[in-house]
Order: sequence, then structure tokens, then C-alpha cells
Amino acid sequence: MRTSPGRANSTGFWKVMFVLLRAAQQRAKGRRERQSELLTRRAGEESTSWEGFALLGALVLAVLLHGAAAWVVQRAVASGPRIDAERSGKIVVGSRFKDEILRLERAGAGKLTSFNKEFDALCRGEAGNMALSEGASSHDSRKEILETKLRESVMSYGSRDLVAIDTGVSGVPALSGAHSSSA
Repeated sequence: MRTSPGRANSTGFWKVMFVLLRAAQQRAKGRRERQSELLTRRAGEESTSWEGFALLGALVLAVLLHGAAAWVVQRAVASGPRIDAERSGKIVVGSRFKDEILRLERAGAGKLTSFNKEFDALCRGEAGNMALSEGASSHDSRKEILETKLRESVMSYGSRDLVAIDTGVSGVPALSGAHSSSA
């Protein structure tokens, strides 16, 4: 393969690329300085550069968007086991509620009825928590429906159909516990 006499002394690709990029950088710096000079002359005083605030605003927006996306994913993961438990006929409740129902059953309260004021208060409070976790407002009719369903289920079957949130959910928290115990 022949090389021409001018090619033997030619400059390499990367060296040319570096020179061109450096020239573009210097031109951009000059344009920024000239624009700043023109802006200062037009305003009559030193003007504020908003570049830093724009960058900070973009970063804050990115953090908020990522946080919202993480929240949505967490809610989706947490709702899967809840849906599975409800599909099998169980009612997913807070662990405190289930413990209190078990305590009432052991205390010999007999068959829990709606005449038991402590039982009524427990059902009302848990139905409110369930409605809020499902996205209903505190004045929504969903709360009354959940309260009726909860009360009737506990009066008929006791604590057998109740699944506490921490025992029924086998999502991300269960994975972290399983990972550390296998090491």
C-alpha cells in the first residue's frame, strides 16, 4: 500500500478532534461573555444569571418525579398480596385490630356482637383505616360498607378470616428478610 508524501506527516484523527472541540468550546465561551456584556449594557447594571437556579429547579423536579414513581411502584407491589388474600375470602386488617379481636375472643366475650361497644369501636376504627388505605375519604360511603362487611365477618367467623397486614404481605420487605437470613 502506497502512502502519498503529504500523508506521512499528517495529523491524527484524535488530535484534530481535540483541536476542533477546543475551538468550539472557546467560541461558546466567547458567545456567553458577549451575551452577558450585551445584557449588562441593556439593563444598565449587573444582571443576575439564572442558570444555577434553572439547574437546581430541574434537579428538584427530577427528584420529585422519581419519588412519585417509587411511591406508585411501592403501592402496586404492596397491593398484590392484599388482593390475593381478599380473593381467597380473607379480610386484610391491621395487626393491632387482629390482636384485639383475638384478645376479645380469648377473654370469653363469647360470640362477638354489635352490642359489644369495644367491638363496635374496633370495627369502626379499622374500617376507617381500610377506607383511607384504599383512597376513600373519611366521609365516603365506602367506610360504612367496609365496617358492615368487617363486623359481619367477625361476628360469623371470628378471627379466622382476618389476615394481619404484616403476615399477609410477602412483597419487598419479605425479600429483604429472606436475603439476610440465607447468608
